[in-house]
Amino acid sequence: MIIKTKGICLHTTKYGESSVIAQVFTEEKGLQSYIISGVRSRKPKVHASLLQPLSMLDMVAYYRPDKTLFRTKEIKSAYTFQRIPFEIQRSSVCLFAAEVLLKVLRESEAQPDLYPFIHDFALHLDQTDDSVANLPSFFLLWMTDFLGFQPEPPSFGAPYYFDRTQGYFLPEVPEHDEYSGDEVSAFLVALLGASFASVSEIKVSREIRSAALNTLLAYLRGQMERFRGITSHKILSEVLRD
Repeated sequence: MIIKTKGICLHTTKYGESSVIAQVFTEEKGLQSYIISGVRSRKPKVHASLLQPLSMLDMVAYYRPDKTLFRTKEIKSAYTFQRIPFEIQRSSVCLFAAEVLLKVLRESEAQPDLYPFIHDFALHLDQTDDSVANLPSFFLLWMTDFLGFQPEPPSFGAPYYFDRTQGYFLPEVPEHDEYSGDEVSAFLVALLGASFASVSEIKVSREIRSAALNTLLAYLRGQMERFRGITSHKILSEVLRD
């Protein structure tokens, strides 16, 4: 069976002398693994630059429901990044988002509602002239929506305290240590009401932004057993200084 699908590349690993295995989040079939031949040869038909994290692809691929590794018949770029490869802030956010997706997505599970969000996130990250410093936390918080456990916005006014064990906001400090303080929690509440167009308008310190990201990572670890071993966030606090 041959399928035509859009895809977003997340990661590649070497395979044989000149090929790679690319993990691609496809619009039609969810996360899939593809052998792509000749990428590492002297005259590749598919250039490695086409398979960078969050690269957008148009694909014609072979598919069988009883298989987990496929080959492509045709693969080409659907959009060429203009800024992500050349700006460390954007490329760092890109790597972080791709690493998170590899942890939360399951093989061969189509998620048609999630695909447009990832597509729009990658476009915004590449095209916006605004700061991208808030985007990692925005990305994580809105990923929880697609995963089914996004915190509800509080129905009361500040101060807020985010309970990481339960995933909701409290008006008072809980009787345990698994919560976030009022400044971090207020930032999370602001992110819940933000969009791609407005997220850069939320002004917080680098320390609060970093603490919020760690809060969300801890929350996801508590909700998903397989969400372990994220490492790319460690460089974000260093490169996202604005």
